[in-house]
Amino acid sequence: MIKKINNNDREFATSNCLAVYEFFQDGAPIFCHENLYRTTSGSYFLKVETGPDSFYHPTNLGLWDHVEAVFSLSEAEAKAWAERKLPVMDYCEIFGTPEEG
Repeated sequence: MIKKINNNDREFATSNCLAVYEFFQDGAPIFCHENLYRTTSGSYFLKVETGPDSFYHPTNLGLWDHVEAVFSLSEAEAKAWAERKLPVMDYCEIFGTPEEG
């Protein structure tokens, strides 16, 4: 389960940004900017900035509002995010070659 956490500047300063995913739609307020981080202790988190038509956007905000949020991820959730959002070579560079199953 993805858990929203408080934005902690110290955590960002000591973390390694592993990957960036961006989506924009011309002429519409639809955008999503996601950064996957790994802390020095091996924890993962996702920093998200998004527009109103995003999975992460709470429905109680106005149409033109945008949101910045940080979510903690397990390693399995970080891998699942990377599988959905990144090219295969980027995934392998971060997590290694997955085992065939």
